[in-house]
Amino acid sequence: MEDLDAIYDVLRLFDHRWTLEILASLLDGPKRFNAIQRDVGNINSKTHRDALQRLVDRGLVRHPTDGDGVHYMLTPLGERALPALRAFVNELSQWDVARDGGDRSSRT
Repeated sequence: MEDLDAIYDVLRLFDHRWTLEILASLLDGPKRFNAIQRDVGNINSKTHRDALQRLVDRGLVRHPTDGDGVHYMLTPLGERALPALRAFVNELSQWDVARDGGDRSSRT
């Protein structure tokens, strides 16, 4: 059951609004808070700050401070997160196609 709990924890993290958008923004490299917010789009500052903090707390993003201010960047785990999620989604879609017998026209 511990394995299932870990899977559910990861799925809940990626289910949060803005998680994928923030990770995708940071794939280009370190960015400041406002640059990420511009990339992500229609997100208010509090929600954006909370989403970034959640990703920092989970070890996907870090925000070291240097003489140039605070930049957020992906950790090695964060860099692996989107490709792993893409592989997971691709695998699920293959299962879905196989279950439907390859006929996606019956889906709405």
